[in-house]
Amino acid sequence: MENEFFFVILIFLYLILCFVVGATATSIGRRFKVFFILSFLLSPIVGFVVLSIIGESKYAINYDYIRAGITKICPYCANVIRKKAIVCQYCHRDLAEQNKKDVEIKE
Repeated sequence: MENEFFFVILIFLYLILCFVVGATATSIGRRFKVFFILSFLLSPIVGFVVLSIIGESKYAINYDYIRAGITKICPYCANVIRKKAIVCQYCHRDLAEQNKKDVEIKE
């Protein structure tokens, strides 16, 4: 009876650690399900190691900067550029007209 209780507690703690790995993955722009399943099948320690190796998602960081108003997407080449850019650093197109249109639309 005591062994069964200990086993249930151990499984519960294992699932909590898997959820922690998934939540950590979500907070740095990775998918919860992928890291939860990875942690469940291999171990939460392996999940944390893999998560620390691959690091933050570049796309999640860019999305946060766009939402904060620091950067925007170039309308010509779709790369992430600074919001106040006059010329795109990737396609070298003039953004002055596009910036004027954005200001007119806001007003």
